[in-house]
Parts: sequence; structure tokens; C-alpha cells
Amino acid sequence: MARAGADTCWAAPTPEGAVPGVPTHPYNSGSERTGSDDRSDCLADAASSTLPKDPQEPRQDGVVSSSNPHWLLAYRTEPAVALDPACVTCTQPEHDPDVIAFTDHWKIVLHPDQTTAGSCLIGTRRHARKLSSLTADEAADFHQLVMVLEPALEAAIGADLVNFSCLRNWAYRLEDPEPPYRDGVPSPHVHWHVATRYQQPKEIQGVHFDDVDFGEELVWRQRRVDPVVRRFLMRSIRSALPVKLID
Repeated sequence: MARAGADTCWAAPTPEGAVPGVPTHPYNSGSERTGSDDRSDCLADAASSTLPKDPQEPRQDGVVSSSNPHWLLAYRTEPAVALDPACVTCTQPEHDPDVIAFTDHWKIVLHPDQTTAGSCLIGTRRHARKLSSLTADEAADFHQLVMVLEPALEAAIGADLVNFSCLRNWAYRLEDPEPPYRDGVPSPHVHWHVATRYQQPKEIQGVHFDDVDFGEELVWRQRRVDPVVRRFLMRSIRSALPVKLID
């Protein structure tokens, strides 16, 4: 899968993993951050225009357990890619090149289809076939993810709203099912499509993004973007999440 980065420009050192100009979650900073002057991850001037400047209503930060404020994790370095051939969603975070952050039960990855900038997928880390098979811990963990990911996408991308949908239709296709059938029967893996929606076009790293379906159901157009743009989007979203970086 593609990865990403950014246009070359200068920026003062910022917290490790943060993107200049993108609001950093209060948990995503501090002594555990070492600072970085990576010039490949600067915001283009146009990208700053995507950030909400005057929110119409205050947003509560995501629900974070007081006993474990760093329940959401991310790796400092890019993983050694080893996608699961039987089910790509089953690929564990340490081997998934598109992972933004993860918990004990779920992982957030940048969507391969960037019809709208910053769209993501949230998938269970075990092969859960349907929503009713989720454990109580998985369901509670998903709720916490929604509470932090939605405002993160509003802050990092400038989304006016965020769509969440759980479909699993491709697992039931007769031709080229995804994931492949197991023992001759469909084997869906619970995952959520998280689509950013915005009324005004965005310019991110010199790339134009226009939500032409705004106000209606999004039509996914199989849009692929340059690895540089993908990395930039991943780091922007990660910077707005309450992640703890680990090796």
C-alpha cells in the first residue's frame, strides 16, 4: 500500500510526529516527544486554510481513561511490511504500512481510496465477522475511538462532518471477494469506512480535493494519491489524536 510525506519547506522543530500548523492533541505532546526538524513534513500554505478557525460549538475532547490516558498507540518508525495474505485487515499494526494508530482491539489506517482527503478505515484486530460478535470491550473501545477520531479529522483536515459506515459487502462477491472465502463461505471482517466530508474544496500538499457529493451519500471513486501526500495525511491525523508513540 502507498505511504506518504510532504513538500520540502522549512519549519521550526515540532513535537515528534506532529505536523506544523495542525492542532496537536494535549496527550500527544510533552516529555515523551523529542522534537523533529524533518523538512518533508511541513504544511503547505494552502493546507492551513483547511483548518477550522471558528468552531460553531465547543467540542469535548475524546473520552480517555484516567487510568490509561495513552490507550491509543502509534509507532515512531515505519513498520516492516508484511500484509496478511488471507485478510489484509487482519494485518497487525506492526506490519501495516498504512496504520495511523491502534488500540488493543482496533486499528485506524488511512483509506486506500482518498476520494475525500483523510478518509480512514477502522478495523478490528481479530477477525470478527459481524457487529453482533463484538465483545463488550471491543464495543466500548470503538466508542472511545469515535470520540477522538471525529474531532481529530475536523481539526487536521477541516472536515465539516464525518461519515461512519460498516458494510462488508465485498466479502460476499462471487468474483474476487475481499477477504477471500474460507471453506467455501464468505468471511467478512468488521471494519468501518470513515469518510471526511467538506463543503469547500481543499488544497493539501498541492493536491486538490473536492467533495462533489457533499450533502449526499459519498460515491467512492477509487482515488489514489501520491505516497508523499499519504504520509502527510497520516501524520496530520496522528498529530491530532491522543497517541503514545512506541518503538
